[in-house]
Amino acid sequence: MSSKMASQVFSTDRFQTYPDYALRAETLVKKNNNPRYKFFRQNHFTAGDEDQFLEWWDRSTPRVAPRGDGGVLVHPNVRWSRYQKLCVDDVIHTYHYIADKFKKGIFFKVVDGVGKTYLPFSKVAYTNEWADRVRTNPRRFRSVEEMVAYTCSVEKREFVESRIHKNTRAWYGNNGLVRFEFPISEGDSGVGMIRDMLATLLRERSIPSCEVFLNKRDFPILKKDGTESYDSFFGNTPLLSHRYNRYCPILGMTTSCHHADIPIPTWEDWCRAAYWADGRLFPKEYRALPRLEAFDAIPWSAKRPTAVFRGASTGLGTTTENNPRLMFSAESAGGRRHADDLYLDAGITRWNLRPRKHPSFSYLETIHVEEMPFGLVEPLDPLAQASYKYLLHLPGHSEAYRLGTEMFMGSVILYYPCEYQVWFFQWLKPWVHYVPLVGTTEDFYDKMDWCLANDDKCREIAANARAFAEQHLTRTAMLDYLERLFRQLYKTTGRIVHAPASSIEHNLAAFDEVVAAEKAFLDGAPVPSDTLSREALAVLLNRPHERRNRRMLRENRATSLEYFEFQSRPLCEKQTSRTWKHEDRFHVLCALSCVNALAVLPNFVYTYGHRVTDTTVAVVMDFVPGRSMDEYLRSADMSLGDVLDAFLCLSLALETAQQRCGFLHMDLFPWNVIVRSERQTVAYDTRDGRVRVSSALLPVMIDYGKSCFLREGRIHTNTCPFRYCRLQDIMSLVFSSFWIILESRISDKDTRTLVRVMNFFAGSEYTRCTAFHNIFQVKSFLKKHKKFSSMMSEPKTGLEDRSPLEFFRFLRTLRSDSVDADDTVAPIPIPLAVLPTDYRLAALALDTIPPDADAIVFRSAWIMLENLLAGTENADDAAIRRLAVFRMLERLRERIRGEKVWENLDPDTLLAQLRNAFPIDAVAASDTTTEPAVPFYPLYPTHPCPSCRPDTAVPDPKRFRRLCLRRWLDSSDSTTDWFLVLNGACVC
Repeated sequence: MSSKMASQVFSTDRFQTYPDYALRAETLVKKNNNPRYKFFRQNHFTAGDEDQFLEWWDRSTPRVAPRGDGGVLVHPNVRWSRYQKLCVDDVIHTYHYIADKFKKGIFFKVVDGVGKTYLPFSKVAYTNEWADRVRTNPRRFRSVEEMVAYTCSVEKREFVESRIHKNTRAWYGNNGLVRFEFPISEGDSGVGMIRDMLATLLRERSIPSCEVFLNKRDFPILKKDGTESYDSFFGNTPLLSHRYNRYCPILGMTTSCHHADIPIPTWEDWCRAAYWADGRLFPKEYRALPRLEAFDAIPWSAKRPTAVFRGASTGLGTTTENNPRLMFSAESAGGRRHADDLYLDAGITRWNLRPRKHPSFSYLETIHVEEMPFGLVEPLDPLAQASYKYLLHLPGHSEAYRLGTEMFMGSVILYYPCEYQVWFFQWLKPWVHYVPLVGTTEDFYDKMDWCLANDDKCREIAANARAFAEQHLTRTAMLDYLERLFRQLYKTTGRIVHAPASSIEHNLAAFDEVVAAEKAFLDGAPVPSDTLSREALAVLLNRPHERRNRRMLRENRATSLEYFEFQSRPLCEKQTSRTWKHEDRFHVLCALSCVNALAVLPNFVYTYGHRVTDTTVAVVMDFVPGRSMDEYLRSADMSLGDVLDAFLCLSLALETAQQRCGFLHMDLFPWNVIVRSERQTVAYDTRDGRVRVSSALLPVMIDYGKSCFLREGRIHTNTCPFRYCRLQDIMSLVFSSFWIILESRISDKDTRTLVRVMNFFAGSEYTRCTAFHNIFQVKSFLKKHKKFSSMMSEPKTGLEDRSPLEFFRFLRTLRSDSVDADDTVAPIPIPLAVLPTDYRLAALALDTIPPDADAIVFRSAWIMLENLLAGTENADDAAIRRLAVFRMLERLRERIRGEKVWENLDPDTLLAQLRNAFPIDAVAASDTTTEPAVPFYPLYPTHPCPSCRPDTAVPDPKRFRRLCLRRWLDSSDSTTDWFLVLNGACVC
């Protein structure tokens, strides 16, 4: 290219395809730079979802406060009350306000004068809130398709009905203008120009720290009175969603007296200023404007005494009565003259027939070209228009960006009234810098007659406009304005403080701690005997060995999965590229902390170890034969009954995991479940007693990189946003599975069953229906809620505290033949938090130490336990409960040694000895709360807000275990909901 790529300023600049500007016109080839969304072909990396936004949102906190306050206020909106004293949560709320309601925006962050983030975003899973207000005029068109067919015929384009998005909720708009293409065309007009302006500002000015959003469209998006901004659809309707007490500042191309958007120089203003300053041309038009010398070369006396307008048929109106561009073009066609020339030379150069809705009209409409009393005219470039004395300035969809250029042209601007204003209009004065119109043709002719009669005054007004432009609209003046603006914004918003450590950093610290402890033990452990437990096998896997029957099962750019056999056990190694949230390491942390202990159930996968390189992490796990549930659901042998039986198993497995360690999978979709087609009966100990489930499909959950679990008194999560909902995994699996099933034809019986299952979730605010009555309602709901992004971001209002056990109870009424409950009273579950930290290593030691060292192992285990105990009134019961903690150790020991290790043990004597040797600390009764520590509103663990949720509560593992053990010892039966107990004892 003719110009070199500008130096990198922001974190995502390295993904940029071509420079923001060139010195001559060039041919550009768009390329994808967002691997997650192959149809994104923007020049600048554009975040397609919240996860990508959070990934590139810099988390640093400013350290330096700017000097000065920026002088005279650049715009009243800078001091808007809801922009004041912001925190991290206000930033993420504003992101949601823009992405969820308007689809697109740009985030801009500076820290201590250094550019950190310039991040365009466009929500791929966008759904609008105005779809139910979209109707076509039955007198004109019977459908949207018919309207589009008409516009295509006028514009000489091929009409392809399949290119119209059938789901009107996926359409997006700019106030009353709608886009309905399928697939959606993702562009980035203006993004490079705005970036170049801000990058130049950072290079040439001293800019304070800031976190702001930019709206590059020409319509403002935030109303001061809390009503919807798109008045074409909503009028004065209060906000339907995302009503917050505070918002991060929104900078935009236009604003109004009703809006809080803060106006900045438009990208067209910057294109003009940058071209005049150093010849910069911006794609895709690479438009070169006339130089000032060219405008100056046209003397006032040589200008034609006629008002001129050229432009496309933009605007919300579609008739000569409600669209000023059409109105004046029709008036011009009449050829009305004054003594010397035409009053008006106005015309439309291009038909813009995009469907639109006018605020005063109930229907979606378009311009009916055949009804217009005029045709298209040839365009006039700015220099040709400068040869007219009078420039008729007419708004389009909003205020026209050309106003800045017109101020330099040396002609009188006849300004048609517009509710929306560009950044400098606040300083313009009528009859000083322009001649105001009131909006009628009669007034236009009156003002023209005044102008013709006051030529000297008009020449003075034109000169005033030019002088204003030279003072306020140059490159230097724009940078001055922006510098003052950001200084004043800092005084308004204050310093936005980010927490020193995110959840990801806590996860990595825990990973290092767990892995270091395990490595220290494994490196020094003797080689186990031939009787290999899973724990013992991990020792050998940590040493040089030979893997047999190796074969690659799956391999792509990001992941490889290799099968091998070791010690006659089928294993696999999954190698993945490292991601920004380190999901691979989090999988290992989750496995070593809780899932491995849960793997006594066949629904979980045991993880043996891992290898870390600079770019990848390889994890060794049990190999699970079978196929993914996704493949099974799409197969010809799919049985809905077998699927429901698999759901029975998984609901009990998830309930067990929640009771033992607060586990939530958070990514439980059919592709993360392996099913084995072999009938098995699995026993589960629940709060309802011992239950056996017989299923033709054995489901196994895999991939724990997005999970949530409890460890050492802290809630570890790796999902953003994180919403605590106990049914999260059930809903994601059921909804996505049913959607796949409904892609094929199913029997009437299965249809009725599927609707019945879906009614378990009905009656909540989340489903917004009291009941699903037919499969069409179910399909409509699933289409919106089956996606990962929807499952993560949407509040599950009304379902948050319902448990997997409740779903099992419901489902067993439909599959009673698959469930058998006996009279066995399920033992009170042992929370993993009660077990010693190095329980897994102690279990391994039992297989490696000599027989005469048994006493040392068990005594050390008792010491670890006793240090955690709180006082209890019933020592005998407590002693028995304490022995239960080591049941798993006991069983393992007996299996290996073939002897009973507790036959001659007197619990009372041992307890007394231990009490004398190790004093017990008391636990306050007030600590035994059962309220969840994490609220149901979404948390952003990548960017925790220290203002709203200060991270002052440092987890105390010892206190956490004591509290959990105290509650366990005091439990009188097995019905205690340990999910609440564990969460109530944790910190976020």
